[in-house]
Amino acid sequence: MHLKSSPVFGKYKVILRSTQRPVTPFGGLCVFFEFLHKIDFGDAVNRFMPIKTTSPNAIEPSRIFASFLVSVVAGTSRGSLTI
Repeated sequence: MHLKSSPVFGKYKVILRSTQRPVTPFGGLCVFFEFLHKIDFGDAVNRFMPIKTTSPNAIEPSRIFASFLVSVVAGTSRGSLTI
């Protein structure tokens, strides 16, 4: 079985296929990424994110937020962010 998926950020396709190797516990993240792409998460966060950077070397705040969200979904239990 082959399936193509589009990433949330970027232009490259990701090809998914079944193998005989054991399944990783993070395999479900691909479905989550596809969901984020389908709801146009990257553009929505860019529109509503109140933080704007001015440095040309800065990482986009929407990518930082997406990384944090994915780490929470993946089950991280520790981080440097205190809420």
